[in-house]
Amino acid sequence: AALDCGVPIGGFMPADGRNEAGLIPEPIASRLRRSSSRHPAERTRSNVAHADAAVVIVPDRRRAGATRGTALTIRLCEERERRGPRPGGSVFQLLVVDPAYHAESAAGWVAAWPRSLLAGWRDAGRTHPLRLMVAGPRASLWPDGEREARRFVEAICKAVQS
Repeated sequence: AALDCGVPIGGFMPADGRNEAGLIPEPIASRLRRSSSRHPAERTRSNVAHADAAVVIVPDRRRAGATRGTALTIRLCEERERRGPRPGGSVFQLLVVDPAYHAESAAGWVAAWPRSLLAGWRDAGRTHPLRLMVAGPRASLWPDGEREARRFVEAICKAVQS
């Protein structure tokens, strides 16, 4: 969805270039770096470590950590939040949403957080864009997840580009 909106993507994939469906398609894989392991947990650790904020999309916020991978993602993000500011003043931020959460509300959160970080970001000499990680359960565990992620990402793109 981000590519469809003209937003560059990046991040990490397992070392073998695969996800549960097989090889990650080239249009996406060409924009990702291989992590040091073929295990998804290592990819998750790398993605959280390199992100500035995360939106985790789950089937039900009351049971957000119901799957091992999503539970790991949320735990790592919460640890990043507790650690406080990075050099330069940026603080990691996490938002967990489900289909009942208004996509426009999530988009407003994303559109607002860069403004709150940009001064410290620029003062620290950062030149890359602020990085938002979008995550959630794998497709085999939540078949509607991709559709929901697309809905949220499209709303975020619209809010950030307006």
